[in-house]
Amino acid sequence: AIGESVVAVGIGAAGLPVDLSLVAMAVLGLLLSACLWWAYFGTGDEDRAEDALSRAPAGERQWLAVTAFGYWHLPILFGVIAIAATLRHAIGHPSHEFTTEQSLLLAGGAAMFMLGDVCYRRTLGLGRGPWRVVAAALALVTIPLGLDVSAAAQLGALVALTAGAFALEEAGQRRVYLSGRSG
Repeated sequence: AIGESVVAVGIGAAGLPVDLSLVAMAVLGLLLSACLWWAYFGTGDEDRAEDALSRAPAGERQWLAVTAFGYWHLPILFGVIAIAATLRHAIGHPSHEFTTEQSLLLAGGAAMFMLGDVCYRRTLGLGRGPWRVVAAALALVTIPLGLDVSAAAQLGALVALTAGAFALEEAGQRRVYLSGRSG
């Protein structure tokens, strides 16, 4: 589904003259897609997710699988779809303000994705939640940027806050790893 947001960038740019604003918006859209990809795939937790399911008591495995990979993936998927729908419009109109619906879809999509990811990880005991919850909350704070400034401002803010949240998360993981090695 994350590929849908990449496709939306291409569809939004189709037929438009290539200029600096188009390139900048395409890069921002692709960066947001990369942030979503990193949130889900970049942490290397696929093996940990499988281990969590295999270690769970047999009677709990079905519940864990349905909850983690079913219920919690719905907001992840809906978030990607909402972001893609908005990116398609934003790419060709970087200096325009969003409508209320567009700004809500972009911010709400990012927030839903992050919260769905946090719940998925919590269900399987994979951690990495606090900075993602902060990023979800701050995603909603970007709504006025889209309404009052521009599509580019809101998209840029979402990229900055998600990338910042992941950088802080990784820094925390490194500190834990390094403190475990020295102890």
